[in-house]
Amino acid sequence: DFWQRIAVHRRRPQPCPSATAGNGRADGNRPARPLVKICGITNREDAEAAVRAGADILGFVYAPSPRRAPDDLPARLADLDVLKVAVVVCAADAAGTAGDRVGLPGEVAAQLAGGHIDALQFHGDESPAQCAGLATVPAGGPRAYYKALRLQNGEDAALIERYRSPRVLIDAFDPVARGGTGKRIAPGLVTAAAARLPLWLAGGIGVDNVAEIIREWRPELIDASSRLESEPGRKDHARLRAFFRQIDKETQDAGYP
Repeated sequence: DFWQRIAVHRRRPQPCPSATAGNGRADGNRPARPLVKICGITNREDAEAAVRAGADILGFVYAPSPRRAPDDLPARLADLDVLKVAVVVCAADAAGTAGDRVGLPGEVAAQLAGGHIDALQFHGDESPAQCAGLATVPAGGPRAYYKALRLQNGEDAALIERYRSPRVLIDAFDPVARGGTGKRIAPGLVTAAAARLPLWLAGGIGVDNVAEIIREWRPELIDASSRLESEPGRKDHARLRAFFRQIDKETQDAGYP
């Protein structure tokens, strides 16, 4: 179960890639630290690099984007011991009715049914009822999901309480793009969101600011994508390693949470 595994990941010490032997296997542990989701994975090389660096979750985008994943990529990465999330953008359901799966990509439903995706991340304008309906697939019943909200103002932050998922990921607002913009969220909106649920934070997180973000906000989960790329859809493996080194250093220096 996705949420049970999230709880286990939160509590246990994390393998420390910076204390590895030549074979790449961890020889030490780091203190508990934020969960880290590396999103926009499009290929095996980047997936393996993210897992080696310390990723807890890989995100696969199934929406128009330069980071759009191949249809069957999660299945091809079944050998990687990491949680896998499909990021989808579905048309808003004006009626707010549950049970209507129109808009859930067929390839995502197939990956869910095959057990290759652990959870859905809804990153569009889906209503709470629509999210619950879309997460129900014929072969297996309800699946884990959470909502991503692009915060523009305080009213948007108040929407967090409407959604039924245990967590809500907050991201920066953009009038066109649905994530992957590299934009930061206004500090006041982060504060408003953190007052409602444990903080799952996306938006402009990279090597240069992740330590500051951990120090200031103590998020439960950090979601990073575009600022760890060499080009859209391709991760920079050196940046990935540097990103996790910054996380390790901050959690070791200051303790966590």
